[in-house]
Amino acid sequence: MLVGAVDICQMSTFLAFGTRKGIPLKSYKSFAEGLLENVDGKYRFTKIIVKPTIVVEASWTKEQVEEIVHTAHDNCLIGNSITAEVIVEPTIIVE
Repeated sequence: MLVGAVDICQMSTFLAFGTRKGIPLKSYKSFAEGLLENVDGKYRFTKIIVKPTIVVEASWTKEQVEEIVHTAHDNCLIGNSITAEVIVEPTIIVE
């Protein structure tokens, strides 16, 4: 559930910032995976990787979309509240 929560938080934050910037979003699909390790005798997530595929209209560049992805990552409440490393690896498609 934690991995899914981080994934949804990244998406929701991206959509909020993207809407404010007027992003011409065509689709956003994502999945996430987590690395569960035994640390000091307790299992915990040490890394979560979020992999969104974002499709936008050609009026925007990949760099513009990446800026919003990074802003969302920096402002994701759940990602900022956990000790696991959160990595976002977007695939951006401009059509």
